[in-house]
Amino acid sequence: DYLKLGGIIVGTVGLSFADEAINDYTENHRSSFPKHVRDFGWYFGSPQNYFIANAGLYGFGLLTKNSKVRRTSVLIITSSITTGFIQTIAKNGFGRARPGVGRGAHHFKPFSKEGGQHSFPSGHTVLSVTMAHSIAKQFQNPWVKAGIYTIGAIPPVSRLIDEAHWFTDIAFSTVVSI
Repeated sequence: DYLKLGGIIVGTVGLSFADEAINDYTENHRSSFPKHVRDFGWYFGSPQNYFIANAGLYGFGLLTKNSKVRRTSVLIITSSITTGFIQTIAKNGFGRARPGVGRGAHHFKPFSKEGGQHSFPSGHTVLSVTMAHSIAKQFQNPWVKAGIYTIGAIPPVSRLIDEAHWFTDIAFSTVVSI
């Protein structure tokens, strides 16, 4: 586990040198990115919508007496609580500036109360990837898995396009979620 942690840290630091260039690229292509996809990404990764969707999934499992659906829902919520706890502590502890505030990818203000200083890691990514991974684990077909992961990737990509997160915020959150 210490090797995995070290790999995540080294990988995140290494990727951080590409953050500014990736942000410039997404800024140049923002106007051509479909707005309805960006909106879906924001809504799907928002905690209130995420938990409503999961409650609906669990309710569906109850109504249909499908224990596999209920177990998947429980996996989603327990994973979300764990990754959400890690994400909340890290977000406040690191205090990384968001791309849209113009302070740069390597500006940190630990324990800041400013919303513009809560970029790392991405909460939308944590929630959407946790749900996508939990659901994808239930299927054997690689095409079904690919479709589920594609839908789960929309919130992280939309947050990158909207200048709410740096690429490393999303990459770190994805790895931690999985």
